[in-house]
Amino acid sequence: AEPIRLAFVVAGVPFEDHRVKGAEWKELKPTTPEGHLPVLTINDGLMRTQSSAMLRYAGRLVPEKQLYPDDKAFDIDEVIGILDDMQRAFNPGLWAAMAPKVMGYPDDFAKTEEGQALIEKMRTKFVEEELPQYCKFL
Repeated sequence: AEPIRLAFVVAGVPFEDHRVKGAEWKELKPTTPEGHLPVLTINDGLMRTQSSAMLRYAGRLVPEKQLYPDDKAFDIDEVIGILDDMQRAFNPGLWAAMAPKVMGYPDDFAKTEEGQALIEKMRTKFVEEELPQYCKFL
């Protein structure tokens, strides 16, 4: 959600920055449209999802700030797409450490020697092989 917050700040758009804590998330999760964060509630009260859509929305709110100018929209969308792809490529190494059960491993997997070795291998592969490929496009 940080890029969205930054877009609001740069555009000078006032917003309420509500950071959800673990205990609060358990209660809030079932009320979100897709069961995940971030969500954006706009004046109409409808809870919106999808980070990239929120970022584009924030970029269009104040046209004179030129965060999402029409003549650069395709270029911006392309970079957002590449960053989304890059995040998806990194996520397995992130989730194996943060929420191993999501990846099919036991809860304590990241604390085991095997888990730590696999996480290091995944992250090293990403940094050495995948990240340079994505950076070529940016």
